[in-house]
Amino acid sequence: MSQTIVNPGTGLPVWQCDDTGDTIQTGGATIEGAITLAATPSPPTPSEGSLNLYSPDGITLSTNAAALAARSLSVNGIWTPADNGLVWASFPPLVASASPVPPDGTVAGKLTLQRVLLHQGALLSTVIYEIAAADTGGGFTDCFLGLYDSTGTLQASTADLSSTFATAFEHDIAWTTPYNAPPGEYFLALLLNGTWTTLAFKSSGGGVSSNMNLAAPHLALSNLGTGLSALPATLTLSSQATNLITGGWGSQVYGLK
Repeated sequence: MSQTIVNPGTGLPVWQCDDTGDTIQTGGATIEGAITLAATPSPPTPSEGSLNLYSPDGITLSTNAAALAARSLSVNGIWTPADNGLVWASFPPLVASASPVPPDGTVAGKLTLQRVLLHQGALLSTVIYEIAAADTGGGFTDCFLGLYDSTGTLQASTADLSSTFATAFEHDIAWTTPYNAPPGEYFLALLLNGTWTTLAFKSSGGGVSSNMNLAAPHLALSNLGTGLSALPATLTLSSQATNLITGGWGSQVYGLK
């Protein structure tokens, strides 16, 4: 069904949109990428309960025409996690590159934290990461991802991830229990254990520069703990350190959905 917007002064059609909001017509002629007006209308009086959007010229975009406007106005060419069907992501996956994991003796048993800011609440069921270089000869054990809230309380965790590191590319991992997360600050914590030689994650390589103007307990990238074989139930976020991320480690691309 088409929607026609009429100049209330002249009664002439200004433009017409179909249900998809893709076709624009003026005076019967279909056009692409522009709107040609027969005359500039005055904004009509909104009806009760209706949604009306106005252009700078006072033209009403309503009903199905609003969908057309939303496509160009909501994002304006800037990538958002929703473009990939995600609730949150570290950064656009398109710009990720390979970042080798430091030697096992350096990071094994230690948590690498990445800050997550949720501006809207969401039911989180899955965490996503990408392996740039698999390690088929690694001796991985007791490897986990956890999601901690701003008080340092563990709210969601995965099963052991060890087997996933032998396969490159994307891994979508379910939390053992979905978490209904309210808006706020969170931290993804990666725990690695065992031995490895070639493992690399997709990453930005941002390292400690990601913490510009930030301090504990709100660091974007940090590390905590030592000698861990499981995710602690609580963390002392005020003790965030950065000695493991100075070389670019810790800036893996993660996604949440």
